[in-house]
Amino acid sequence: MISLIIVVMWLGYRYLDVHQNEYTYEELLVVLWVPIGAIICYVLNIFGHLGVVLSTAITGTVASFLPALNKKSDYLKKLPPAIYCGSFVGMSSLEIAPSIEFVVLAGMLSGIFLLLSKSIFQGIGGKLGMVAFGGVLMVSFVYWCYLWIV
Repeated sequence: MISLIIVVMWLGYRYLDVHQNEYTYEELLVVLWVPIGAIICYVLNIFGHLGVVLSTAITGTVASFLPALNKKSDYLKKLPPAIYCGSFVGMSSLEIAPSIEFVVLAGMLSGIFLLLSKSIFQGIGGKLGMVAFGGVLMVSFVYWCYLWIV
């Protein structure tokens, strides 16, 4: 199974045009919305007691209406995916994300991952969730190492 995954990844890397090295200042501002989406979803989930599914649904739905504020703005059109990616970070339970600081750090790291994976896996479902999982996983590992040392 691992060999099959490696072969598929190699074929995708070799034959798909997934490389894009241009980053603009505007895209960096879009990435800042990932931790905001994470905080909103986390607050709705933990403090609002709405549950993870409803919290992320509310966050994503509200974010989807942002481009309607100014239909000519390219910046507003880029915000819903970033906020929705952050909402996946905010879906973490208290056992995984014990504090709002954890969620902010995981959201910031997920934002960086989102920026770096800008053109990777376009048109393939699950990218936002995978990016959020990577951010939460990395911060969880650092948090675990910190608790183990202390």
